[in-house]
Amino acid sequence: MMVQTIRVALFSAALLSAATVRAAVSDADDLSTCRLPNGIAVLPVAGSAAASGGVLLKFSNNSMSVAPLSAEGAALSTDDTIAKIRQSKGADLEFLSDQGGSLLVFAGRVTELGEKYLAELAAKKLDEPGEIRKSSRNFAGQYRMLMEGSVYLVRTTDEKWAMLRILDKSDTSMTIQYIYQPDGTTTFDFPKNPPAHYQREQKSPREIAATRPAMAPEAHAMAATEPASAARSVAAAVVAPTAASSGEKSDAAVSMLHGRSTAKETAASLAIVGTRPALDLTVETFATQRSQLIQRRLDVVALPAIAPTDVDRKAQAIAELTLLHADEPAVADILVSEISFFNPRGAAKDFSPDTFHPAFVALKNLGKPATAAVLKGLRKLNLDDPGDKSTDSPVYKIRLLGLVVRAIEGDDVAEFIFKREANKETDPKRRAIFEFLESAK
Repeated sequence: MMVQTIRVALFSAALLSAATVRAAVSDADDLSTCRLPNGIAVLPVAGSAAASGGVLLKFSNNSMSVAPLSAEGAALSTDDTIAKIRQSKGADLEFLSDQGGSLLVFAGRVTELGEKYLAELAAKKLDEPGEIRKSSRNFAGQYRMLMEGSVYLVRTTDEKWAMLRILDKSDTSMTIQYIYQPDGTTTFDFPKNPPAHYQREQKSPREIAATRPAMAPEAHAMAATEPASAARSVAAAVVAPTAASSGEKSDAAVSMLHGRSTAKETAASLAIVGTRPALDLTVETFATQRSQLIQRRLDVVALPAIAPTDVDRKAQAIAELTLLHADEPAVADILVSEISFFNPRGAAKDFSPDTFHPAFVALKNLGKPATAAVLKGLRKLNLDDPGDKSTDSPVYKIRLLGLVVRAIEGDDVAEFIFKREANKETDPKRRAIFEFLESAK
């Protein structure tokens, strides 16, 4: 009984740390010798105490502005705001506090480059990310799953690029360090200096925002012609004490769920238990934290993946849904919609769905819940519709989904299911799908 209690405590501690513990970085890049425009910006959430100074950041001049209004002076919807800013090119970025925080990139193109320093990417030609279009889950250009210490490449509305690193993130603001590339390329060539310690000043968001107007004009007036002054160096930055990244905690949590935790990860989780006054180890708490872990991965899976870093991140999120035993209908439905997502970095030399289609593997691992989701998803496809490419064609998706059912149910039961569904269908197009699957293996 005691062993079981300890396991539950560790399990819940890992989930709590992955979903709720926030740790800002302790070091930031020293950009004092960088000739590209750069700086540190605090992005307050609209409606917060510091928002009166503006919530929309423009990289080219480090300026903050308020959201545009209609001709009558009324507030615009988010979609209309995005459209108006794209047209005016008046801002590049906004921080939204929903679901742990997200970036709203008005040019619509953003990707994560990993948890690292900006200097690690100096002089490298970075892959341009694809456009994030509006969906039922996000606004156009909205990027979720923000991680402190991670670097992001974003397109600006003046058709340039900026690279930013998140230094601190809270419910009311986000602090970033960034470099702007005015030549339109995705190569940021600047001297690599050792990182500098970065201590968050104990100021309110209003006090931090009040210091911005004095810093921005001078910093960017010098950026294009001479090295940045000491006033723009990391010594003036605003960040929190040293702590492990939330990404590391998340990985540890997933490992512990399945008995794969290392001694280091287990010790880290025990340390978390020791630093908290008490842990609420109820089933309700456990379920809430698990739901948050799953939702964060679903947000990643729903994003388009064009750049290699996006593809890797999406494939990893799908794999972690399997580790979390995420067998909820909503998870299965998203995996069905992503069945043809292709990961070209599969380890095997010979092509197979298991190697190159992460959602295919995840659905097979779900078992019976996946069968119901596949049958529902098949009814949304049409054998006659063309596809942009072979792996995105309806026929290819239908074949993959049919193989999922065969892997879960076995050939005999699968053929019975396909025949049963074909006989039930009154729509000729849907019936044709199941008749096709009866003979397709």
